[in-house]
Amino acid sequence: MSNIPGLFDDIGKDARDLLYKDYTRHSAAPLTLPRLSWRFDVACKGSVPGLNTAFKLTIPDFSKVELQYMNEFIGITAGIGTKTNDFQRVEPFLNFSAVLGVSLLSIGADVELDITERSLNEFHAGMKLTTSFLTASVTTNEKLDTLRASLFHAINPLSRTAIAAEVEHKFTSDSSKYTTLSFGAQHGLLPWTLLKARVNTEGLVGTVVQQELWHKFYLAIAGEVDYNQSTLAPKIGFSMSLRP
Repeated sequence: MSNIPGLFDDIGKDARDLLYKDYTRHSAAPLTLPRLSWRFDVACKGSVPGLNTAFKLTIPDFSKVELQYMNEFIGITAGIGTKTNDFQRVEPFLNFSAVLGVSLLSIGADVELDITERSLNEFHAGMKLTTSFLTASVTTNEKLDTLRASLFHAINPLSRTAIAAEVEHKFTSDSSKYTTLSFGAQHGLLPWTLLKARVNTEGLVGTVVQQELWHKFYLAIAGEVDYNQSTLAPKIGFSMSLRP
């Protein structure tokens, strides 16, 4: 267990990484051709204790530079970046977050502002409970329209064996599926190879094989099948990432 509350992105991060990280993106039509993306996460420590600078880049649709400050009671970030919206247009944004608490319990909020429209893009709030047995979190997302609760349990840290579960409820939705349950597990086959699998109540089943090609340089191959589609054509994606 860490002895600091961390940053807002750390709330629910363990379960989120197990259930979503490196998986193919969901779309209305099944993809039969692979999708390739590159992700770079680089952190630089400053001369002031607790002050760091983080650079995050996902090609082709996201980039962000962020200033972070953490001590044993608070975690604060301020960042600026760009992302591609649903219409394939690049949107610049500002992002601010704050977390208050201790290693056992922390609460926080995150705000994203659209620079061009001068409007509120997103607002998130959450809390995290961390024990030696499990990590539990509750977050509100999409301007309080979505409520998520997640659990993460590390079975064997040496082999990175873990399980996670998440329930997501949308208060307003165009579809009849307001609540979704997701379950996932992971296991390190080798020190440099990680296998993950997940399933949810919307009929999505996916797997990921993550391979460390070089120190902190990873290749992930993901596949997903939507059992609600008339054709069970799998979606396949490849991603390469550099992580601190």
